[in-house]
Amino acid sequence: MSKIVEKVFKSHPNAKKVFTTSDGMPFVNEHNAKLHSKTLKDKTVKTHERPKEESEKVTAKELIDQIEAAKTVAEIDALVPEGEKRSTVLAAVEKAKKELDEGGGDE
Repeated sequence: MSKIVEKVFKSHPNAKKVFTTSDGMPFVNEHNAKLHSKTLKDKTVKTHERPKEESEKVTAKELIDQIEAAKTVAEIDALVPEGEKRSTVLAAVEKAKKELDEGGGDE
């Protein structure tokens, strides 16, 4: 695994996958990676799975901080694990998405 991919997994502890384009640009959202790849001669998007031993659950506070820092709804969706049940996290997701929708954030 490349250092760039490792760094992305470290900075996005809930991301299960990282996508890289042929120019080495990393993304936590596949859609954004595919959009970027359209601007490149080589349109390949490679998927990197998080190694099993690294998939620890982060605290609600850490996850909420990441959600609040997200710049798009798609990024929020990529951060939140499937089946997330913590009410504080779900409330932060709803609030952040609403703020992005009102502020014109991308999907």
